[in-house]
Amino acid sequence: MTSIDNSKETELIYGNLLETIDVGFYQVTLDGQMLNHNRAHNIILGYNPSERLESIDVRIFWQNPEDRKIYVDHLLREGFTKNFVCHALKKNGEKIIVELNSHLIRDENGRPFRIDGTFIDVTDKFNLEKKLKESEEKYRLISETAYDLIGILDKNFRYEYINETAFQQILGYSSMDLLGKSVLDFTHPNDISTTAKALKEGFKNGEGGAELRFRHKEGHWIWIEAKGKTFFDKEGDFKAIVISRNITERKIAERRLKESEKKYREAYNRANFYKDLFAHDINNILQIISSSSELISYHLGDSEKSKVIDEISKIIKKQVERGAKLVSSVHTLSRLEEEEINAQPTEICKLMEKAIDFVKKSHNDRTIDINIDCVDQHICVNANELLQDVFENILLNSVKHNENSEVEIKITVSKKQVNAKYYNKIEFSDNGIGVQDERKKIIFKRDTGEIRGSKGMGLGLSLVKKIITSFNGKVWVEDRLKGDYSKGSNFIIVLPELE
Repeated sequence: MTSIDNSKETELIYGNLLETIDVGFYQVTLDGQMLNHNRAHNIILGYNPSERLESIDVRIFWQNPEDRKIYVDHLLREGFTKNFVCHALKKNGEKIIVELNSHLIRDENGRPFRIDGTFIDVTDKFNLEKKLKESEEKYRLISETAYDLIGILDKNFRYEYINETAFQQILGYSSMDLLGKSVLDFTHPNDISTTAKALKEGFKNGEGGAELRFRHKEGHWIWIEAKGKTFFDKEGDFKAIVISRNITERKIAERRLKESEKKYREAYNRANFYKDLFAHDINNILQIISSSSELISYHLGDSEKSKVIDEISKIIKKQVERGAKLVSSVHTLSRLEEEEINAQPTEICKLMEKAIDFVKKSHNDRTIDINIDCVDQHICVNANELLQDVFENILLNSVKHNENSEVEIKITVSKKQVNAKYYNKIEFSDNGIGVQDERKKIIFKRDTGEIRGSKGMGLGLSLVKKIITSFNGKVWVEDRLKGDYSKGSNFIIVLPELE
């Protein structure tokens, strides 16, 4: 086989190869006359694959004539172009973007006479990159105008990007101050350990956060709250975007609140100490006065003077008892306001008997007739021993505000149904002076002008209201005989039945 035959065979092989590849191939003169092309050339530019375009002026494929001039000048200067992007036109006028790779061909005398090149359609890639760039620009704009601190860290916790305006406003730093430096270089010594741990866990788990003190450029410390998420950038490097905000004012407020709470707790403990000390010492004083009164009565004779002194002694004793009850009531009210009251099944009648016994002993100089009508001696409600204080206060109130020679009190314990739910109803009906209608709503309140001038009715009954409310019950007062308050009162307590 001759060399001519080999040359023809080689041309045939390369010709077949050019016709089968998807890359557009062209050979053109420097002034733009098409010399040769392949099928892919036509497909990309919208021509019939088998159509021959020899002698056509290729400048019709260029959207911008200036681009071709730049392209040819570059070829004449460098001898080749690599990845030259230009805007082209298809046969139907559709605009596309192509990427050219070309070589300048010279003759045996070194004069340029032809351009050989390939091209591909990169319209989709170009548009995608354009959108990505626009997106990056948009998010960069958002980042640069945001007041929060936005930074990107590499896996060694070094800054690769910051939104400079926010960093300068809050921390005083420019990009030059921070880029390439670790966030730990600016972290308070006491926070470095926890911050490093949070960063490591964040990179491991994909997200995380921490509160830390960051050194301001002027030297003082700023509390920041940082939250971040990891991502891979375009080069495949592992990064984290961290968004932080200044929480210095919040931290100062939290510290002041803790200090305030500590002061309040100390004041509360002191108040409790003084309260307990007061109750203890007052009870001791009252006990001494009571004992002294009894000694006076013991040593008195039968003279008229002695009888007067004995009456005074009894008055002293009663006031001592009243004082002791007042101290007890104040202590109970304090417990109700400061502590959570624990309730448990409690027998009504058992506590009622103790209350009646206490009231009769406290007023053994008066005739007191108390009758109980109870449907069941073992009725239980969800309460505790404070229920006895309730009974005592109501009974003492009935005795105190009764001008009859004989105090009559009838206690009725019954069951009541309201909306398919059962309650225990306890009524204290007496023959005392009664309660006027305008006072019925206020006698269970305290710290009001009306009650302060009411001969001491306020505190005991306010205690009753407080205790019954804590047991999810209700208390109120009615006339013993409807329409005539002067015939006595009927104090009513309603407590939910034990479930």
